[in-house]
Amino acid sequence: EEESTSVPRLENVNSQFWYAGREDTEEAWLSVGRYFPDDTYWVQKSRQQLARDYLMHYRYDKAKEIFDEFANLGGPDESLTAFGLAGQFSLFVQEENYREAARKLDLLKPLKNGFVKSPPYMQQLFFQTYENAWKRGHLAPDPKWQEWMDEQFAEEETDAGSP
Repeated sequence: EEESTSVPRLENVNSQFWYAGREDTEEAWLSVGRYFPDDTYWVQKSRQQLARDYLMHYRYDKAKEIFDEFANLGGPDESLTAFGLAGQFSLFVQEENYREAARKLDLLKPLKNGFVKSPPYMQQLFFQTYENAWKRGHLAPDPKWQEWMDEQFAEEETDAGSP
């Protein structure tokens, strides 16, 4: 039995995902998993966007559920685990729980290469959160982590300037 929804079921998961992106509502993002539960790739991408939606609307408890889910995934695609850890890190900093934030940061470090595959909004949120917490003295400086982040921004700036 399907739940009552105002979101139509489209012909394939790609169309459903792009529809959700255009509508950008909780219900639209949830429709990807509701109508195409076996398409793991697109369901995970829609859940990442749903986490963004929850953050934008200050629904941190709902965002945390998604970040916890991703952080505990494991498996070959470390970008998904990294996404979850970065989200957890950002929420712990927001809650001023710097001990847990530092623990999540330690878990994220070995997954840095996977993290660069996370959605741009998550990378931006993470970098800004890390920088603010570090500058305010809430996190101990880590030269290797800072060097890696500087490289990411340098690449971003280089890419932005190319045609």
